Amino acid sequence: ERMRIHTNGYVGINEASPSAHLHVMQASNAGVGLMIEEDTNDATAAPDIVFYKSKGSGASDHGGDGDDLGHLRFRGKDDAGNTHDYFDMYSEIADASNGTEGGRVSFRIASTSASGAMRELLRLRSNSSGDEVVINDAHYNHVDFRVEGDTDSSLLFTDASADKVGIGLNAPKTKLTVEGAFTLKEQ
Repeated sequence: ERMRIHTNGYVGINEASPSAHLHVMQASNAGVGLMIEEDTNDATAAPDIVFYKSKGSGASDHGGDGDDLGHLRFRGKDDAGNTHDYFDMYSEIADASNGTEGGRVSFRIASTSASGAMRELLRLRSNSSGDEVVINDAHYNHVDFRVEGDTDSSLLFTDASADKVGIGLNAPKTKLTVEGAFTLKEQ
């Protein structure tokens, strides 16, 4: 048996007791678990995966600001055999107004500093205020941000818990600390 449609309507591929609408069980080291292929010479055609929420919050036929649109979750087991989400990304409606629609995408990770709780690291947002990329949007996360150079591991470093920025060092002493030579040129 390779595929089963369970009495609850769930479909299992290599899974006799599916626990989702579509449950694909892959043997270890079996290669790619799911492939969606586009077979066309059209340069603008590509495989699409669509997350579509056809109802809004409550009983409305349309979405509302803040409504979730979909999640991608990366799940595994800890050393005690408990299942956890280790990373996820999700999308929400930021602005449901016709003509000014805007969305949000958030990237979250299980945080060791929060006993494994999911913490948002990065948010992409577009609404009537404009488009932005935000690190540390929730303020309580104290997510440091570091840009590495070719030889400098702290080319740009933000210490979120201290509200300080360092250039060329990872422990800024003041609001802005520069380690090394710099140039200021008035235009």
